[in-house]
Amino acid sequence: MSDRLESQGVTGPARDLLLAVTASARHQARVEAALAVVEHLPRPLAALAIVLDAVGVGGTKGLEGRATARLPIFRQLGKGRKQASDGDAWSAALLSALFKIVGTGTLVLGPTAVSLGERDSDEFGWNDQDFIPKPWGHALSGNVLVHLVTGSPLPEVLTNVRLEGDVSGWATVFNRFNEEAPTP
Repeated sequence: MSDRLESQGVTGPARDLLLAVTASARHQARVEAALAVVEHLPRPLAALAIVLDAVGVGGTKGLEGRATARLPIFRQLGKGRKQASDGDAWSAALLSALFKIVGTGTLVLGPTAVSLGERDSDEFGWNDQDFIPKPWGHALSGNVLVHLVTGSPLPEVLTNVRLEGDVSGWATVFNRFNEEAPTP
């Protein structure tokens, strides 16, 4: 919006005022756009997609989320990159969308499935990996695995997620995301 205002000759404090008073409406529009991207997915899978994007990819061993890449399903939002000028605004909107999807329930991540706990009987199995690009599955399962073994902190988005399963189960998930694709 800033660029549009400046192209109309609105700059300085006038531009700042208009950006400030429209911030909430712009955020809500982003949240609705994010929800529209995942509305065709079962709720646990929609929530998982947002968590995967928030964890991110890149950095040491691909676990730190430093890369600018968004989960492919979200690349149509804004400029499509986490480190673009609108990246933080879209990341915030995605997290708000996550809270709307989960509601008062809890996202449950286990080594065999993802669910919304007692609120929802839908489950998404890790064996259905077509949806999850390998780098994002690697990053999520790797972070959980390292946390379980070392007690290191999890990415912030995972602090409100209930983790289930043991080290062996999460090692299996991690290994699955790190297997070479079979040669046809």
